[in-house]
Amino acid sequence: MIQSTNLRKELGQSLSPSAPVPVKVIGLFNTGTNIVQNLVDLNFNESVLVFPNDMIDGYRERRLDQIMAQANDCLDGWKHIMPSFQTDPDCHKCDGEAADAVVVSVIRNPIPWMIAMRQEGRGYDLTSCFQGDDWLSRECSWPSCSDKTSWDTGNPDKGWCDMTSKCSQQTMEKAKFDNVAQLWIQSVKDADALDDFGFKKNVVIRYEDLVKKPEHELGRVAKKVGVDVTNFQQVPDDQPERCRECNFTEDGSDVMPPFPRQGCHDCSQDRHAKAVYWIDNKQHLKYLEELGENINEWCNAFGHEGKKLMCDHGYTDCGC
Repeated sequence: MIQSTNLRKELGQSLSPSAPVPVKVIGLFNTGTNIVQNLVDLNFNESVLVFPNDMIDGYRERRLDQIMAQANDCLDGWKHIMPSFQTDPDCHKCDGEAADAVVVSVIRNPIPWMIAMRQEGRGYDLTSCFQGDDWLSRECSWPSCSDKTSWDTGNPDKGWCDMTSKCSQQTMEKAKFDNVAQLWIQSVKDADALDDFGFKKNVVIRYEDLVKKPEHELGRVAKKVGVDVTNFQQVPDDQPERCRECNFTEDGSDVMPPFPRQGCHDCSQDRHAKAVYWIDNKQHLKYLEELGENINEWCNAFGHEGKKLMCDHGYTDCGC
């Protein structure tokens, strides 16, 4: 069991003045949170502690003592939870005794985000919200631990259903949204309000900037942490298993026709270059055309509020 900083204080224990700075990463599924976690670990090394860290191979084992020294309810909270749904004040108190935490929120253009969520195996807990002919207009509810029938994929006996942490996934259990667009709207509104939630040191990163200029975006985090980024390291190109079944053009830059093959749209022999190409050339709009989807219907789901948020953050697919 992780010992929190508050408990350590009660026991009269103290942290080293050179204790690493906690960096908490939050954001919806498929927004790039894993990329941020790995970039921070690769480039900041012992200067920081990444929360959560389960997606970084061997991280917990090699940093266990430091994690135990700094962990608290806020840092241990699930990264996909929106702060507005965390009603317990402790879920917004990430700062430790030795250092103030840096909270990094990742957002993404909602059109390619919804495309990603609709890909097989990538909707995660919200798979049912992105399925069916009426998925754009239908109410979206977070799966419930008390109602196992709400789980439509995988094992309904999810491990997080047994968690007792006040900031665990169960925080979202009763969350309901008018439609999937409202998921994105609320997450971006929360990102814009990090100061109001009490996160004194925070950074909002767009997935698109993270992909196109990762060193610059990491530098923004570094300023909050109080370190310099030297000898920047990119996350290794570790493509999903499904990409091995894709056929590429001779130069390896794109997926072979028919375009795009299900599950191959984000694959490439150079995945990072492919991601940049997709963003620069708005390939997600061509993807919708190939699927016979109407971009106007997707945009209308966001309403005036959502379209304004899109424009505020530089996303112009629905007009500004």
